[in-house]
Amino acid sequence: MEVKKKRLNVDLPEDMIDELDYFAKKIGLNRTSMIAVIVKNYIDQQKSFSMLSDDGAINKIMKQLDK
Repeated sequence: MEVKKKRLNVDLPEDMIDELDYFAKKIGLNRTSMIAVIVKNYIDQQKSFSMLSDDGAINKIMKQLDK
């Protein structure tokens, strides 16, 4: 199944792009794939953090266990 994609243009500082290219090359990815990996990891991390927030699922479970 093919994933639908949208084009995104981003202006970044040159030194950031140099670092991005360095790490992408180090693990065998092109720039676009590296950006996709970084964004996906960031989104997953934010989802994990939101589960740990005051209203998150983990805290709700812990409150139930304390009862």
